Amino acid sequence: MLRKRAIRALLVEEVAGLRLAASGDEGSEDEGVSPAAASAEGAEWAASVERTREVEHEALERAERKALLMVGLDWLALVALFLLRDTAAPFLPVGATIETVFTLGVVAVAIHSGFRLGQLEKYRAVRRAWDDLID
Repeated sequence: MLRKRAIRALLVEEVAGLRLAASGDEGSEDEGVSPAAASAEGAEWAASVERTREVEHEALERAERKALLMVGLDWLALVALFLLRDTAAPFLPVGATIETVFTLGVVAVAIHSGFRLGQLEKYRAVRRAWDDLID
């Protein structure tokens, strides 16, 4: 159980690079604890594990939605750039003209879109591995 928790935490925090909103890990000493208190601590620990799992799940979902939204916005920006471009000018010119700024803008948005698509794929791979650990 502890190894799966550690692997899930590594997947979310290290591989996906996400910061969790709240941490459910709170250490406590077991010295001089009655059986009833130990049972209550066990229930608290189980609830803490479940909260951590929910926080990790929500963080992955938020990251996936944000990456997908950014890809959509990038593609919308590319469509807008191509719809609003001067049709008399050459297509994606490079040189000492003002149209070069248009070309650089298209390239920058396309690069950002590719980065976000890669990020989205990474989040989905982390999600698949994370889900496999839950089962």
